[in-house]
Amino acid sequence: MLQSEAFVRRIGSGIIIMFFMSFLFYPTVIFAADQNKITHPANPAQSFKNWTPDQVHPGIIVVKFKQAVNLNKETLTTDNPSLNDIISTLSLEKIRQPYVYLEKSDMEGSEELFRIYHFKLSEEQDIKGIISQLSQDPMVEYAEPLYIHKPDVIPNDPQWGENGDLVHIDAPSAWDIVIGDTGDVVVAVVDNGTIWNHEDLVDNLWQNPGEDFDGDGHTIEYISGSWQFDPGDLNGLDDDGNGKIDDVVGWNFIGGSNDPTGTADHGTPVAGTIAAVNDNGIGGASVSWNCTFMPVASLGSTDTYEGIVYAVSKGADVINCSWGRGGSFSAYEQNIIYLAYNNGSLVVASAGNDGVNNDAEPHYPSSYRTVLSSGATNKADDMKASFSNYGQYSVHVYAPGVSIYVPYPGGYAWIDGTSFSSPMVAGLAGLVKTKFPSMTNDDIRNRILLTSNNIDYANPQFAGKLGAGRINAFQAVDPD
Repeated sequence: MLQSEAFVRRIGSGIIIMFFMSFLFYPTVIFAADQNKITHPANPAQSFKNWTPDQVHPGIIVVKFKQAVNLNKETLTTDNPSLNDIISTLSLEKIRQPYVYLEKSDMEGSEELFRIYHFKLSEEQDIKGIISQLSQDPMVEYAEPLYIHKPDVIPNDPQWGENGDLVHIDAPSAWDIVIGDTGDVVVAVVDNGTIWNHEDLVDNLWQNPGEDFDGDGHTIEYISGSWQFDPGDLNGLDDDGNGKIDDVVGWNFIGGSNDPTGTADHGTPVAGTIAAVNDNGIGGASVSWNCTFMPVASLGSTDTYEGIVYAVSKGADVINCSWGRGGSFSAYEQNIIYLAYNNGSLVVASAGNDGVNNDAEPHYPSSYRTVLSSGATNKADDMKASFSNYGQYSVHVYAPGVSIYVPYPGGYAWIDGTSFSSPMVAGLAGLVKTKFPSMTNDDIRNRILLTSNNIDYANPQFAGKLGAGRINAFQAVDPD
């Protein structure tokens, strides 16, 4: 843990990939990348074959039906005889419908998520065999394990650095053109929790207008020397009808509560990279210059992707995912990413800290279509950080990810990893959206890609494998 006067340097990372060329040629959800480069299996339902037990939550199967199914959660039976035959052979402990609250939602694609269930079985059963059996049922669109996600954190020695990352991407020149607090852009931080009332974050905190029960225009108040939830809004009711009671500033899927603080040792510095308060005389600065951030704690919960759905449902313009995993493609996870894209939320994710080529070794969610993935460079030059993953098609842009000065539990820290280059890209996406509010996901993504600086010159051994290069904030927001 970090004390207020002690600075700790850690390496964290989220992990993710995508296909650079696809951004330039295909304007909708499915990219026109060279099909030989796409690592997704032709039949997603068969992706279950490639996982190992340590990569998944024990005994949980994600099942999506092709059409709505009437399921009795008490008797664990359905209105489909063939499915009942399969269920009757299982030691089924519980069936959970994670997105039941979307039944009446007008969010595009919510009907699809309403058809997704989590089957909880006793762990000694043959999960792979059951998945195979379920996948063959004509009523089932896909069945697969529920994957575990985590940040790639590599401890390192304490080290001071120079605050040159924002200068290197030419953020000060960008701020002459636009700053984030001139708009209403929201960037969601889907992570392991955020100290939302940190002194260098709280002024940029998203507050849920749907839970402002007392109608005073805010859901937090400064009480007895600290920022707290507005007592006038804590009525014990789900005022905005999203299945979450008193989610006044976000939600915690890990603890099932309305306090998104969670563990906070990873999510807090990620949030700070995106939205640390600029021009307040304390702490550091962020590329977005005061865009609003939405804290969602789901990394470390049973299903990290529920946090993405929450962020989409609450209107996030950009969603940062500084986490991930290797292993198999998941039709369920891609389903959620498409939902985000189709509802106007641009997902940005970290490429990982393994120093590998993600074209050959995919990392998810960054490998999913429509995700903008970020690798890391050194702080004040364009050399790829030694730990950063790379790829011609799978890692699209780079941003500084070494010695980034950020808010941290107990104070501040210098921190390393693609977990912190990704939110720098997400923060820039928020700044671009503020400057050009009518831009679509594709417009923002392509704007960042086309205005980035080629860095092959500084990385001859990786030439042609570094996507569009290192982001340039000024060029991204310059209208000329």
